[in-house]
Amino acid sequence: MAEPAGCRLRRAMMAVALLCLSSGSATTLPAQRRHTDFAVSKQQPLWTRLDAEGTTIGSPNWVLVRGGRVFLTDFDGPAVVALDARTGATLWRYSKAGEGPGEFRHPAIVFWHPRGAAVIDNHTRRIYLLSLDGRLLAEQGVPRGLNIGNACSLADGSMVLSATVMAGPSLLQVAFGRERVETVRLPFDTTGMHPYHAAMELAPTPDGTGCLGARKLTAGMALLPTAGPAVPHAFVESPAQRPFKAPSEIRDTADLPIPFALRAGVTGSTAFVWFGGTQCRNRCIDFYSLPDLRYLHTIRIEGRTGFGMHNLDIDGDLVVMLGSRDDVPLVAAYRLPRPRAR
Repeated sequence: MAEPAGCRLRRAMMAVALLCLSSGSATTLPAQRRHTDFAVSKQQPLWTRLDAEGTTIGSPNWVLVRGGRVFLTDFDGPAVVALDARTGATLWRYSKAGEGPGEFRHPAIVFWHPRGAAVIDNHTRRIYLLSLDGRLLAEQGVPRGLNIGNACSLADGSMVLSATVMAGPSLLQVAFGRERVETVRLPFDTTGMHPYHAAMELAPTPDGTGCLGARKLTAGMALLPTAGPAVPHAFVESPAQRPFKAPSEIRDTADLPIPFALRAGVTGSTAFVWFGGTQCRNRCIDFYSLPDLRYLHTIRIEGRTGFGMHNLDIDGDLVVMLGSRDDVPLVAAYRLPRPRAR
């Protein structure tokens, strides 16, 4: 089966992030950023996982750090893997290839759920719920068979999905065992909006009553409550977007949209956005206070990482980076530096 155009575009954008992060070129930060350099090349990792044989981690695609565990989706495994966040040791691996009940083809996203970890496979068009010890608890189809780019669980077990759509609502709220699908209002001006402008990074707020939404390809973020209006806020850097082109017209990385929010999340009482844009070149992690989304400070990745990174997540002062070295999958955990006093 040919790979969908949306998947090709996503992989190409991830390649842009990999190339930028692997380089050691200096970047100039906007004057308003308050940054602390994270010299990753000089800091010893807490642990690393290299799997040259690909028996446990063959093609890692997404990382989630939560409650002392690191969850990975293995896109081609197909599998979901749980590691000990303190040591990197494997806790369990769930892998059933196919399209029947409980089976994966290409698990893409793993996200927190009050009952464990939820996984989305855009090939089987299903959402799966795994317990913290790796048992399948539930599964159901994605509404209308849509392609899901990100998701966020609320404390009541319902989930907000960011769907890739050419027309109609792009934010949907669903729950396991419930047929009803609700629409979540996009908190941004949609006048003349290209469909890719609706793509969002999502992460649950600390109390589980809403989600942080950070636009992937357009400047702006907001908290998405279950009721009432959401107020949009600007990123600390808001560069202009390149014109969007159809996948068939994209010839090289200069034709790709600029990935502003490569990953967004919530840790403690702060939100973070691993930011692309033009100034930081995918080397900045910007932090914002909750719930007002006021800019706080920036951690800038400085120097060569030694591997191509395409995803990360943060829990407290622990950052887990996912990428590859010499085509071998690599997972590495580091302690983030404390922000400099200003």
